[in-house]
Amino acid sequence: MIITLFLDLKKVTHWYGGRPDAAPVDSDNTRTFCSEPDFDDDIYWPLLDKYFVNQVDRLCDAVIDYCDPDYLNAEQCRKLSRWLNGQIANPPDKRLPPLYRKIKEYADEAVDRDTGIIIEC
Repeated sequence: MIITLFLDLKKVTHWYGGRPDAAPVDSDNTRTFCSEPDFDDDIYWPLLDKYFVNQVDRLCDAVIDYCDPDYLNAEQCRKLSRWLNGQIANPPDKRLPPLYRKIKEYADEAVDRDTGIIIEC
């Protein structure tokens, strides 16, 4: 999973539909997190689908899917952050809290900056 945080939407020079495009990558305007290799194994995709992707899609009216990234704006990140609070406190699987905490960190910063994040599975 790759999470890209946009630091300033005014600096985005390319848009793909309704989402900012990080390509070409502008390291001055984005911060990227790549999950541990464990989460890239086929074993973990059903776990992520069930306990993250499907729930976040419903909660945030998003369309995150395998190899199909989606952009969550600041308002969607606010919803995501509140949902993650509960997931971190009561994780459905012991392997998920570190990933949830990192996504929450990025979502919270997006809210503070009034930007957003791209979630790419």
